[in-house]
Amino acid sequence: MRDYSDQIDTRDPDRDVQITGLDACVVEGNFEWNLIKVETDAGVTGIG
Repeated sequence: MRDYSDQIDTRDPDRDVQITGLDACVVEGNFEWNLIKVETDAGVTGIG
């Protein structure tokens, strides 16, 4: 595994995205699926 501790962070802190919501649910079928929905202050939503 590569050591990245010496890397300089060049990201613009004004562009940081904050998580504003989390939802979780279990879908039952042949086996259980755990689905998570993540929402951010930038309007980005992801399900996985």
